[in-house]
Amino acid sequence: MSASRPARAVIAIGMAVVLLSVVMWAVLGANTGWTKSYIEIPKQDEITGINYTEKVNRFVPGIDLLAPALAAGFVCVFAGIIILKRKPKTHTL
Repeated sequence: MSASRPARAVIAIGMAVVLLSVVMWAVLGANTGWTKSYIEIPKQDEITGINYTEKVNRFVPGIDLLAPALAAGFVCVFAGIIILKRKPKTHTL
């Protein structure tokens, strides 16, 4: 069995991790700051006209969760590429 099959699997897993982490980050809010557990919604009181913010519990992933996921995916991709580029050992008698 050659090293190309496991290497291609590692590359595919790495690419899937990168793609899924970006998609999940974008779908859940694409916050370019730190992860938040709530969002603030600006509102205005109907009677007095005073502006205020209301906190709503909602998970919004930030860069602090995206960066390690991307790093793990890229490590898998580069590891697979390195395995593919390695020359097979030749056995001489």
